[in-house]
Amino acid sequence: SAVQVMTETYFFKTVNIENTEVMGLFRGISSFAWVVAPILASLFLLFFDLKYLFLALGLIVLGSVYFVFKLKDTR
Repeated sequence: SAVQVMTETYFFKTVNIENTEVMGLFRGISSFAWVVAPILASLFLLFFDLKYLFLALGLIVLGSVYFVFKLKDTR
């Protein structure tokens, strides 16, 4: 829940009133992820054993560290 609050705060600090279409996209993406993630996990489990799901998710999270370091401080 802390990540969600930080995501919302960072987004609304960086987006201004001219970017209303980006705000709609931001709201829709999180709902879309609730649909896509279980489908992708189910497809993964069709081809691989359950013990490899943790490894795959760990690699995805590790790959996202690159984008975390590209964030700029908004103080």
